[in-house]
This record gives sequence, structure tokens and C-alpha cells, in this order.
Amino acid sequence: MIVATAMFMGSTMTACAIDKNRITLLKTGKTVLARSCFSDKYDVLLKIAPGNSGQINFAEVSLPASDAARYPDQGMLYYHKTTDDTPPWMINGHYIGGNHGNVVIKRQEYLVDGNAPLQDDAFTRCEFLEIVDEYDVTLPVNGKAEVMISNRVVYRLQPCGACTIEHHATVRRDCHINLWALTQAMVLSGGDFSGHDQYLPPAFARHDYYIPKTRPFMKDGRQYDFSRMEDYHKAMFPIRFDAGMASDTNSLPDRFIQLLGDNTRYRIGFACGYSPLVGLTRPEERARRCRCPVELSKGRKTYPHVLDDMDAAAGTELHAMAYRQYFDPAAFTNATAVYWHRQGEAHVVYIDYHRPVEGDVVQLPENLIGKTITVVEKTPGLKLLSGLRVPAGGLGISVTADYGYIVMQLDK
Repeated sequence: MIVATAMFMGSTMTACAIDKNRITLLKTGKTVLARSCFSDKYDVLLKIAPGNSGQINFAEVSLPASDAARYPDQGMLYYHKTTDDTPPWMINGHYIGGNHGNVVIKRQEYLVDGNAPLQDDAFTRCEFLEIVDEYDVTLPVNGKAEVMISNRVVYRLQPCGACTIEHHATVRRDCHINLWALTQAMVLSGGDFSGHDQYLPPAFARHDYYIPKTRPFMKDGRQYDFSRMEDYHKAMFPIRFDAGMASDTNSLPDRFIQLLGDNTRYRIGFACGYSPLVGLTRPEERARRCRCPVELSKGRKTYPHVLDDMDAAAGTELHAMAYRQYFDPAAFTNATAVYWHRQGEAHVVYIDYHRPVEGDVVQLPENLIGKTITVVEKTPGLKLLSGLRVPAGGLGISVTADYGYIVMQLDK
């Protein structure tokens, strides 16, 4: 098993050569390694394992060379010990997350393509893995631990390091929900390299942060505009966004994108955000319940809120979806970010620009060709030129302004 894990985490296992639309899995107990294609030269490898509380948690991510024989000098592009809590709560002033709080685990299942149990100590290839995590959050009431909220969280691991997080929660006792978030994200950096000296990636001189649907604002005498990109090295933290910092108070910022690179190009992209299609993360629902769309902490960690400061009566049902995804920003010449994944039965595609373009072509994978397009959101200056089905020759896009984005839902 040790040999198999070393193969999986090094460069002797390749995901790109297998299938860009599938993932390769290796499970040992409750720890899962999920490897898939990141770019032509690198794979993305996620490590998912229980946190200190026993909940499923994101532990590590790395970008190993996809083929050591073909790219002997590539090494590892990136390693990051994430320790990102999922899904964070603050209830009656108590913080609960993957590494914090008191929970009672009721059920944890690992289902290949949402059906068959994932076997231990064997390489498995599939379209996605669903991890079902059911647990109760307990808090002290009159000196006794009482169940406050029951949770069912389904993590769907997909290609390119994508993962959706669908959360159903039932309030069991009247309580005050200070905060409900489905995900959080540490600063995209080298992290803790203990025991990984042989994998040290090159330093990245550039670290930019992009948050769509925000307006410029002043803080500590400095002007910020996260929609046009901010240098994350120079920002003054903490930064707490309120609804007034959104470009539209009825559609709060719901995507949080970090980019690493050098002075000529970005090399790594990471996006986390909330589904525009599901439950309380739909823009109109979230705007009614959320006062603070996102907090960037003193430690530069990202805390996006679904809702905050809500009195919840016993019997209240909550449902929402978040996602996390790595992407290759160098794959598209003109776009800042292009990424896609499944949310339920639909694929959702996100495309962002920070320059005017005329007739740009964005090629989507073969499995998305022919699907019907529904435009979920877009900026006024962006035009989709290629119609409402995904063409084999790629999506045609023009942007007349210096900034624009489009979010599309793809169905059969």
C-alpha cells in the first residue's frame, strides 16, 4: 500500500494520458487521494481526509508532473497543505468546522459515480466520487450536550480538482446562526512543506485576487477594486465586505478566484464559490439572508457566507451548494479564467475577461458539445456569438469593455 500511495502521489501515475474527463482514486480507510488532469503537463492531486472533528475535510493539494518520462524536468508545480474547514458554522457564538467543534458522525460513505462503494487499496477510475457525510452538531444546553443541527453533506469530486459541496441541514433546537458557510479557502501559497522538500515548487512572484460583482471601495486610505484584480501581496487585511460593496445588492459576490504566476502569465488558478442554481445560494435567496458576502481574514483566508445573523426555529430546513476548483489559466490566451463542472445534473461554465476581445474562441471539451446553453449571468458588454448550443468549433465571444464575464448552464 505504501508503494501504491507513493506511485499515486509522484509522477509515475498519470491522469492526463488516461482520460481528461475522469478521475483516478485511491482510498485507505477514510483518506482519499483523487488525481485528474490539470494541464498538458501537470495533474491535480487532492487529499481528502477527516478533520479533527471527524468531518470530511480538504487536507492537501499538489500539482505533480503528469508524465515523468515525457517531462523529466517538470517536477511538482505546486504543493499546498490546505486544512480548509468544511462546512463552517457559527451557532450561538460557537464555531464548528472540519477541525473544530463537537459533532457526532452518523454516516460516511464513498460512492463511485454516486452508486457503488469505493474499495480500499485499489486504483479506481470514474467520472466522479460522492462522499456522503452525515453528522449532528452538538452544543451545551444546561450542562448537557444537545443536538442543534443535523447535517447531510455530499461532496462530489470531479475532474480538474473540482468538488461541489451540497449541504442539507435541519435545525433541531431554536438557535441563532451567526454564520453558515459551505467552504473556506486558505491563501493560495506554498503552505507547509514539512516532509515535502523534494517537491518544493518554484516561487510565484504574482498573486492576484479577483472577485466578480464587487464595486470599488476605500479602506485604510487605499482604493480597492477586486473586480478588476487586486495584488494579494499588497492588500491590507482583514477586509470585511458588506452588501454595499456589491455591484448589485440583489446579486451578491459569489465567486472568489486566486491566480498565481509570474510577470508574463498566470500558471495556477483556484476558484471557490456558490452555486447560482441551488437552494439558498441562488442569488435572490442569498441576498435576502446575507449581510456579509465574504470576509478576507487577517491571515488572508477567504470566508464566503451563505447567511449570517439568522434566528432559526426548530424544524427549519436549509439547502445550499458550494464548489471549489483548480484550473489552468494558461489554457486560454485571452480569458482570465475559464472553468466548468457539474452542479447536480447540469454543467455550469464560467468565463471571465479583463480585456476587450473580438471573436474569441473558447473550446469546451467534447462531452459538452451539443448541450443547450442557458445564460445565468453576464455583463452587458459581453456577447455570446455562437448561439445557444455548444458548437464543436468552440464558443464565440466578444467583449467590448475592459472587463466582462458570463456564467452558463449547460443541459442535454
